Amino acid sequence: MASGNSPPVVGSGVPAGLDPVDFEVVRNALANVTEEMALTMRRAAYSTNVKTRGDFSCAVFDRHLQCVAQSFGQPAHLVYMCIIVPGAVREFGIERLKVAQDPRQRFGDREHCY
Repeated sequence: MASGNSPPVVGSGVPAGLDPVDFEVVRNALANVTEEMALTMRRAAYSTNVKTRGDFSCAVFDRHLQCVAQSFGQPAHLVYMCIIVPGAVREFGIERLKVAQDPRQRFGDREHCY
């Protein structure tokens, strides 16, 4: 679904004017970036929830705050990352955003629940 500043998307999911092979190369590269982020996060973690349970998610967002790639993570995080990160960036600004870990914090109509 294209929004105001997003590139139009043709039926296959490939943005108009972009070669499908180039698109797949970039898509897979971004997916691999998020998987590497997840491996690093798990290796470096002190928390049992992160280290053994894998209770975290990693994602890459574009300049319009749309999620373009996510690591395979907790199913509950898959949707909330796409809601919480843009809300937190809009509320606090990218310069001030470090970690959104307060379960009482709300971004828009969603509660940060993890």
